[in-house]
Amino acid sequence: MSLENERFVEGLVASGQFVSREAVLDQAVHLLRGELQQNGGDVSGGLTAQEWCDRFDQWADSHKAIPREADDSRESIYAGRGE
Repeated sequence: MSLENERFVEGLVASGQFVSREAVLDQAVHLLRGELQQNGGDVSGGLTAQEWCDRFDQWADSHKAIPREADDSRESIYAGRGE
């Protein structure tokens, strides 16, 4: 991973937007898989790599930091879904 992306991930964790580096990467991979499925394998959606990164950064920046550690347990994620 590039140093710029490492710093970005570290910043997301430090700001409280994600509880761990792994949580950031899990979300990024989830989004990437969704893009691949929607675009028949073309993750770029017609965007350049820089445009895609800029949009991802904008998306990440649009999420508010929370003042506490997020509860990402299986029980909290699937609560009320009949699990």
